[in-house]
Amino acid sequence: MRGCGDSVRRRIAILPAVGASLLAAVTVSLAPPAAGVALASTPSVSAVQIQLPDGATNGSLSSVDCVRPGWCEAGGSYLDSTGRTQAMVVTESAGRWRQATELTMPPGSPDDPFAYVNAVASVACTAPGACVAVGEYGPQDAVHDFVAVQSHGTWGPARQAALPAHSPAGSAITFTSVACPAPGSCVAIGDLGVRAVVVTQKSGRWMRAQFLRPPAHAYQGLMLVNAVACARVGTCVVVGGYTDSRNRGQAAVVTESGGKWRQAAEVALPRDAQPDPLAQLWSATCTAPGSCLAIGSYSGALHYTRAMVVTESGGRWRRAAQISAQPTGAEPYSVPRLRAVACSRSGQCVAVGSYQEQADENLGMAVLGPSRNWSRAIGILPPPDMTAPGGSPVSVSCLPTGSCTVVGGYVDNSDYQQAMAATFRIA
Repeated sequence: MRGCGDSVRRRIAILPAVGASLLAAVTVSLAPPAAGVALASTPSVSAVQIQLPDGATNGSLSSVDCVRPGWCEAGGSYLDSTGRTQAMVVTESAGRWRQATELTMPPGSPDDPFAYVNAVASVACTAPGACVAVGEYGPQDAVHDFVAVQSHGTWGPARQAALPAHSPAGSAITFTSVACPAPGSCVAIGDLGVRAVVVTQKSGRWMRAQFLRPPAHAYQGLMLVNAVACARVGTCVVVGGYTDSRNRGQAAVVTESGGKWRQAAEVALPRDAQPDPLAQLWSATCTAPGSCLAIGSYSGALHYTRAMVVTESGGRWRRAAQISAQPTGAEPYSVPRLRAVACSRSGQCVAVGSYQEQADENLGMAVLGPSRNWSRAIGILPPPDMTAPGGSPVSVSCLPTGSCTVVGGYVDNSDYQQAMAATFRIA
């Protein structure tokens, strides 16, 4: 089954200098989350399995968004009974996860629409039953992007985005993230070849995609974007990485203010970063205009891939700081690999990802911050039917109250990949 790592590998061929950090942070297996356990008093939380569509043999979730307690929407992909990869979405309602269902692709889609690419890459919601999903489909030599809209709990057929003017014929956007700060107003980001693009929904209408400007010293304009977060309509940030004029991988952030996208800027890395830091920002969250936070990775001391966090305060991005916390029992030379971040209204945040407990065994984890200085790590235990090598959560969504939900996938005792989700509190 094709997972998120395969999509990243295709992008690595486009952006060589950043590729090593992308691969290092993504090739760990997916893993588990939790169910209603308070992190404040518990050293670990436990995952629950998501029921896949009938006939499915493998599946995993790549994104989740929650809009009120007990209601979330998640998206991912699964293998059906014929071995074809299909997009799927799943709803948590009244605190209970329903069975996942297939997401319908545009008319004329090939029989195996996801033979070589990811399914749902990202989901964003504004109310229960009102969500947007973005992703890609088709064989590797004819990839298509899609945007699907859910209204009153029903998903409409997916459609393709309008590409920027003068785009090469047959090209498609590799969507990576979507955020919806208000009903009918969403921002989806991704890559078109080696260039980053943004697609905006205004008053329910999707506009033509536009290119984002990389930093002035980017090598041949190379920039990939991984996540978007919005404080309100017209005020968003996009994070990712780019290759500079010396062919070094650097972390980048693009800011939207007053509905206008500014030129991307380089992020100052921790002081132990290598000359070629292979840096990348993976996820971002905003609590107010000019007040955002992002997590990522870079090559630090001894050339180990390190996790990092960078904050925006008063509209200014500070120097990134290393996150080294891991649950008790981590391998001596293990380093945390964080993939997603979210915050509550109180400003308490959680970053989720994986760590190595034994050789070739990756387990899920959450790190609390920023008031705890990102020093307290919590283990995220898999469902009881998991087998090595384990896995890690890949997406997290937190409500203002501090209730957070994580999703991902894990390998069960029958060597099948299964989807999972979990809910816990950070405040």
